[in-house]
Amino acid sequence: MADKAYITPNVLQWARESARMTGEVAAAKVSVSVERLKEWEVGFDQPTIHQAQTLAKAYKRPFALFFLPEIPVGFKPMKLK
Repeated sequence: MADKAYITPNVLQWARESARMTGEVAAAKVSVSVERLKEWEVGFDQPTIHQAQTLAKAYKRPFALFFLPEIPVGFKPMKLK
């Protein structure tokens, strides 16, 4: 079994919403159901480290951001080349 990423659920949800990505699109990026993604976003379950890294890349957010205790104020998205 893969290691879980013990991320902050509301930060994960904020990252998706601030990236203007629907739950359906985000779930497809990591090959899970929308229900599973919602479980991660409310804290009932956690993604694997690989799944969280994939979401960070899709949302254009640093992976470490998911571990912050609160939603960051004044965050600027990463600019990928």
